[in-house]
Amino acid sequence: RARAVLLDITGVPVIDTQVAHTLIRTGQAVQLLGARMILTGIRPEIAQALVGLGVELSSMITYSTLQRGLAEVERRTGAVSFGRARS
Repeated sequence: RARAVLLDITGVPVIDTQVAHTLIRTGQAVQLLGARMILTGIRPEIAQALVGLGVELSSMITYSTLQRGLAEVERRTGAVSFGRARS
């Protein structure tokens, strides 16, 4: 069973109401399955758009970069990313 779901939105150019609603619903579904959603790739303009739309992301873990999100997944699951040796 998955303990974490990582969703990287680095390539998402604009967040509108429909995209924000989809993110919220995805996060709720992940939570219902007993996992945490980790949202990465949040640039300042995307963060401003989410705040402006009144999107509540408190149920998700957020990071500005994919690398930080992957580190969180590793910490939570003990998994190792490709190309990195376990110490």
